[in-house]
Amino acid sequence: MSDAATLYRNTAILSEEPTLATLLTGLRGVRTYLARAARAVELGNGTAKVAAVTRASELLTFLQAITQPDGPASLGAALSGLYTSFNVRLTQAHAEDDVAAFRAIHAQIGLLETELMTLADR
Repeated sequence: MSDAATLYRNTAILSEEPTLATLLTGLRGVRTYLARAARAVELGNGTAKVAAVTRASELLTFLQAITQPDGPASLGAALSGLYTSFNVRLTQAHAEDDVAAFRAIHAQIGLLETELMTLADR
């Protein structure tokens, strides 16, 4: 378990080893907040947008912290890189009030969820 995951576990945020269910729940949460951010931009509600973007970023940071890379070619390393990329793109979409970018990230995370579930079924 990574140091960050151990910290979460010791503070009772994460009571056991992260599982696929943990990742999928986190990804669904990120998608929920992305949808809220996009809607907030459409409605011109900057306060709601900031709250949604902040929460999505926190969830991505949490997911990255509990991901355990077992080397540069591992699934953990790939996921960690994706979470970083999503967070950077989230920040860009936020800065530009880009509804299409929020929706694109939302769709890509949905594809990631599908692929993770497919891997789990093998």
